[in-house]
Amino acid sequence: MGFCLIIVPLLALTGYWLRQQRLHQWQRQRLRPVWLRNLHWGLGSVFLALMIFLWAFGVVGTVARHGSLQYSGHFWAGNTMLALTLLSVWSANQINNRKAWPVIRLWARPVHLGTNLVILLGLGWVSWTGWAVVQQYLH
Repeated sequence: MGFCLIIVPLLALTGYWLRQQRLHQWQRQRLRPVWLRNLHWGLGSVFLALMIFLWAFGVVGTVARHGSLQYSGHFWAGNTMLALTLLSVWSANQINNRKAWPVIRLWARPVHLGTNLVILLGLGWVSWTGWAVVQQYLH
């Protein structure tokens, strides 16, 4: 989980740089650097992989320890975070979908940005509930 807390600010920073490049591209008559886009996509891929791993680890660990899924706050926080991450990835793919109608791309960017803002809040929620779960195991 700690690695996710490092990746999210890096994603926000590279996303901001990409936005700035897009907004000022017409003034500079230059294209965005490819490495920046690749870095953002790579970090996003790592974040997605971490979310899937952490979700699966939590489900398997809970079933192994308790014999079933116990529907705690952390269970719902983890499921919500995974769903938000998948929505963010899907909307990012719609932004860059060259075959899609332009109307699709118009709504995809606000969905992607809005989802990422909710993910920031969700990280606090899942961290808080996860800390409570860890405390149960330590006692």
